[in-house]
Amino acid sequence: MDHCEKVARKKNPREDANFLSLIIFGYTGTLFAKGFKKDLEDDDLYEVVKCCQSKRCADKLEHAYKAGGKRKRHNVYKIMWDTYGIRYVILGLFNLIWKLFVSIMEPEAISKLVAYFQSGKKMMFHDAVYYAGILVAIKFLHCFYFQNYQVYLSQLAIQIRASFCSLIYRKALKLSPAAQTETSLGQVVTVMTKDISQFEHAIWLFNDLWIAVVQTVVVCYLIYSRIGWSSMLGVCILLSVIPVQVFISRWLKTLRIKINKKTDERLQATQEVLSTIRIIKQYTWEKVFEDNISNTRSKEMRSMLKTFYSKMMMMVSSSLVAKLGFYALMMLYIHLSSDVSAQTVFYVMKCFDTLRFSLSITLSWGFARMAELGASLTRINNILNAEEMQDNQHVDKPDDDPQIELRNVSVSIKDKEILHNLDTKMNVGLNIITGQLGCGKSSMIKTILKEYPVSSGELRTRGRKSYASQDPWLFPSSIRQNILFGEKYDEERYRQVIKVCALEYDFKILDKGDETIVADRGLNLSKGQQARINLARSIYKDSDIYLIDDALTALDPKVQEQIFTECILGFLKGKLIVLVTHNSKHITNADKVIVLKEGAITFDGKHQELTNDILEAIEDEEIHPDDKDNGKDETEEVTEKTKLLAIPPKRVHVYHEVKKQGGVNWSIYKQYFRFGGGIFFISFVILLYVVSTFAENASSKMLTNWINSQDKLTGLRKNYTIVSNMTQQAPEQLTSTLAKMGITVSIPAFLNNSIEKMERLEIASAKSLNLYTILLASGTLCELVKYYMIFKFALNASFNLHKSMIKSIINAVMTFFDNCFIGNILNRFSQDLSVIDEHFPFVLSHFITDKFSR
Repeated sequence: MDHCEKVARKKNPREDANFLSLIIFGYTGTLFAKGFKKDLEDDDLYEVVKCCQSKRCADKLEHAYKAGGKRKRHNVYKIMWDTYGIRYVILGLFNLIWKLFVSIMEPEAISKLVAYFQSGKKMMFHDAVYYAGILVAIKFLHCFYFQNYQVYLSQLAIQIRASFCSLIYRKALKLSPAAQTETSLGQVVTVMTKDISQFEHAIWLFNDLWIAVVQTVVVCYLIYSRIGWSSMLGVCILLSVIPVQVFISRWLKTLRIKINKKTDERLQATQEVLSTIRIIKQYTWEKVFEDNISNTRSKEMRSMLKTFYSKMMMMVSSSLVAKLGFYALMMLYIHLSSDVSAQTVFYVMKCFDTLRFSLSITLSWGFARMAELGASLTRINNILNAEEMQDNQHVDKPDDDPQIELRNVSVSIKDKEILHNLDTKMNVGLNIITGQLGCGKSSMIKTILKEYPVSSGELRTRGRKSYASQDPWLFPSSIRQNILFGEKYDEERYRQVIKVCALEYDFKILDKGDETIVADRGLNLSKGQQARINLARSIYKDSDIYLIDDALTALDPKVQEQIFTECILGFLKGKLIVLVTHNSKHITNADKVIVLKEGAITFDGKHQELTNDILEAIEDEEIHPDDKDNGKDETEEVTEKTKLLAIPPKRVHVYHEVKKQGGVNWSIYKQYFRFGGGIFFISFVILLYVVSTFAENASSKMLTNWINSQDKLTGLRKNYTIVSNMTQQAPEQLTSTLAKMGITVSIPAFLNNSIEKMERLEIASAKSLNLYTILLASGTLCELVKYYMIFKFALNASFNLHKSMIKSIINAVMTFFDNCFIGNILNRFSQDLSVIDEHFPFVLSHFITDKFSR
């Protein structure tokens, strides 16, 4: 319900794109062309594709959610399967076919191409071109297939996220009072910003896990068919890390639950500080609350540090086991086979690389993501299974003869009975509920609204209801939208409501009238103005029953009497009105009076039947005039006639935020590096990445040298064996054969030269193998240290960044809070900070690897 009209955007070109345009992403050309000319703005964005619209996605998910309504507890896994399962599996089948095709064809093509460059080659040039063409075609097709697969997978992730966010929001609106005491705002915000976002990061998870199992079986067979049983050693070493990863993933799930709880506490504390910032500044408590939030953040970061260390152990163990597995496989193969060719080694290397990716990377990250997603789904499931308010399909149906009837109604909240055997009937006219403080007046109103569940008895209502709360509730938008609240605009009725609620004068003195923007919780209004706008919202809705919960108390006596006469007795005449009040003048105008005491009805009848004792007790509870709102704010002089704070004309959208254009200033990066530990810290981290990459590249070079040496050794040994055998069997034929090959040395000299060459190659091969072993060990150690340091740097930066943010926010001037809404600020401390905490460390790691380690 924004005060601005909905922005009409252009239709998304993907909706009408043809098959070729979808494959090559041709429909994005216009947007990219516009982006080259200028920075893209919100107005340049297209309409959301129909399949990703939040309402459509949420309705579909809610249908599956309600389909299991007869069960005691909803199962979020079944809800997801019923809604998106088939489509997800179909995408997985396409991915399986592609991966199996690549797993079979690529090693074969590489090995054949390598065979062309071996000595004594028998392959023709056109055959080599054919296999090279296969490799190029695979890479070319991969570009189109993988990107389109990712688009459809991301589209599915967006649908899941949008549907769950909307479903959680709808669920939050239906929570019962008991559930609301157990579900904090911080928990709901964390679920919607962090837990649900796990779907986007783990959407590949389940498909890739079962695909990895199938792919592993196929690749193991390919390796076995090439080198025999010696392949099993490397595979077993790879499989040995899986139990460790399963154990760590369970530990990660526990840590994720702890982190999310700490995040809930931090966001709840932040929201409470932002909501009471005026009082905090009035009493100069900024430092106290800043330290309180920082302490909560410290506990959150300690749990997050353990999570990063666990992930680091999974990554390093996977990398180490993969390298050891290939090393052991080749050693055993050399020991068992006398004929080691480069063709076979490269075939096995490529197959093992696929196997390493499936077992060490896919399963490793899969277990980690599964643990985090499992923890998030548990939290989502808890909210979806929280108790809801009673739903009555006939509540909002209009009725010419509205009525409220309570038959021995009792209400209990958390096993505590707050209303006892209420038995009354209310018809058209003014029905007043009164009584001493805490006797259950508001609870009775909420019971009629079905917000409190009836534990015993029967509640019957006829007619459409409208409600004005005791504490005014306003939301950031224009005053008009706060009054309309989604109802269709009727100018005549709107003007009448403004008049009877005494808001005409306020609108006249405002530059923008009722289009003036209301700040968070109406902080730029006096309490009386908040109460009258809150009442006007209830009155504007054309209903049969009006429930007004002491909404006039905050007004001064003159305004209160005017609204009671013109609005309650005049404008709402002929309606069923339930008014909670202590005002004795209002009681004398009532058609029916209900007096409550300790949750039970002590009087139910005409006001003429009230005894003096009851009236005196009620009058004692009436708020003293000095306690009423005289229009003054706690920090500044504000009266009923005070002009609302003006909103700068440039602010068009309520939640619009100013966005800087161009590149990110280098001072931002410098500040982040300073928060992380300074230039020397990040320089040391970069050095570790360079050394680690050097060790990895050098080890690959040593492995290549060893393969070449083994290939040459195999050829020399083969020739030496042939010559030795022919020397004993046909020496004359051997001499003529060597002469034809251009070898003029004697046979003994040829054999001696061959022995010397083989000895040199064996020494070079052993040297390469030893260096490969040393570099493998040192690279693994360096990799362990670099991950530790980068995570330490990133978490230091996150903690100091949050500390700086909370200090700046708490010590900001009040005009900042008049122009920035709590929702916008909380989004910085939830969604944006989550990206910095959990995703940016890995992005930074990849960036350093690409820029400084290649």
